[in-house]
Amino acid sequence: MGFDVNSIKGITRENPLPDKWDRIGPISGENFTTVSSNGKIFSFDERSIPYLENLQARHIGDFNNNVYFDVIDAIKENDINKLNGIMKKSGIDSVSSIEFKDIRGRYIKFIDRAKVEIGNIDATYGLKGSAATWKINGEIHMNGGAEQIVTPLTGDFLKPLGILNIEF
Repeated sequence: MGFDVNSIKGITRENPLPDKWDRIGPISGENFTTVSSNGKIFSFDERSIPYLENLQARHIGDFNNNVYFDVIDAIKENDINKLNGIMKKSGIDSVSSIEFKDIRGRYIKFIDRAKVEIGNIDATYGLKGSAATWKINGEIHMNGGAEQIVTPLTGDFLKPLGILNIEF
């Protein structure tokens, strides 16, 4: 998942998503970095991603921690009625049983992948940590160190659930 293994922590209500996020690449991804209160954006080197600048591929926005944990709980508990109740209170369209099955399937895949790639850590609400240094044959190619967030659902699922707002 691109983390420095010594930095990984589970996202929790006490250790929530950051207010602001930044993503390079399509919104259909699950990896985000933080944007500091002074607006600092992490470099490609700090993110450990080789990339050519493409302003069309940069997205910045905010996370809605007010509903995030309840939405993830409903998905984890396989409770479409609970999820749709949260959506209704937020003024968001409810999800169909087919959409819910897809969302839940993606959530379970993430949890299973986290167990395989990370090991014994609670990834219920996603993971936080620092981007790992990228080495090839012992030679450092990218330094890493950026704060990284990996959510259990990709941005294109978080947005219609009212969790992710895209500023641009």
